[in-house]
Formats: sequence, structure tokens, C-alpha cells
Amino acid sequence: MKRTASILGGILIAAVVLAAPVKTTVAELVKSPEKFDGKEIIVSGKVKAHHQKQSRRGNAYTVFKLVDGKKEISVYMRSHAAAKAKANNGDTVQLTGIFKKEKTIGSVVFRNEIDVTKKTGKPYGVKITKRAK
Repeated sequence: MKRTASILGGILIAAVVLAAPVKTTVAELVKSPEKFDGKEIIVSGKVKAHHQKQSRRGNAYTVFKLVDGKKEISVYMRSHAAAKAKANNGDTVQLTGIFKKEKTIGSVVFRNEIDVTKKTGKPYGVKITKRAK
């Protein structure tokens, strides 16, 4: 009985570790996007080109670039309210979400994008670590 409990405990710990988001850098995402495609990631950088928009169907969304040095990736978040952190250009943030090497919507192709839209049971979102001056 104890052996079964130990095995099950080990499997549970392995599942939690494997399900945890991978911490990476913007440079690594740009260099090897296929390595992270479809995976949950944590990445930090500065906000650039922050825009709140509305789709043709009337759906609110927020987009910006996450910059670290000379490398950048795109960030997408469904709704404006989801941007509770209210990140602004120049703020340093930590993002948690799903990275996509390529995403197609209609005839438009988005590359190297992280979706930080809040999802039930997931730690996705934007955390401001330092405000711009």
C-alpha cells in the first residue's frame, strides 16, 4: 500500500512539474520559436506599442510588443478589462501565457506571439514588475 502511494505521489509531482510554465527569455523565443510553440511560458521584458483595439465584430482586445534588448515578440490579450495591470509603454512586465510560433486568423498570419488572456485555472496574465518613469 505504501509503495502504491509513493508511486502515485511521484507521478503527481512529475505531472505538476511538467505542467508548470517554462521560464524563458524574449531572445530565446525569437531564436527557437519551434521549441516553445504551444507551450505555457513565463517571460519578462518592456512594453512597447501598447494598443487597446476592437475587432470588426466588436470584440475588445489589447496588443503590444514585449522587448528585451533588440529582440521583441507580440503579445495578445482578449478584452481591455483583462489588462487589469494596466501596463503602459516602458513598463517592465512579467507575462504568463501560451506561446505560438504562428497563428492565422482569416488571411492574417501572426508570428511569435504570446496569448496572455486569462483562463480559468491558469496563471495567465500580465504582472508589472517596474513602472516606467
